[in-house]
Amino acid sequence: MKITTETGSVYIVDDYSMCTKNNSQGERVDFFKAFAIKPVPDEVTTLAEIYELPTGNPVVGQRVYISGSSIWWISTQVVSVEE
Repeated sequence: MKITTETGSVYIVDDYSMCTKNNSQGERVDFFKAFAIKPVPDEVTTLAEIYELPTGNPVVGQRVYISGSSIWWISTQVVSVEE
């Protein structure tokens, strides 16, 4: 799955849940095993609220939370999702 955000960041999650995060210039920023992916609505503003959200596929127009064993990212709004 390829997730692109409004700032140009790209998250690529492969079939083994390995996630590569690239910045808008295409440079790799991070690489990790994704344990949870959650769409994050605008009204959710705290990490405690994010923990309560169900896992699921990213949604265009919402942010996305992706966590690994020792890292997590909360994106800006998702502009495209490619399966």
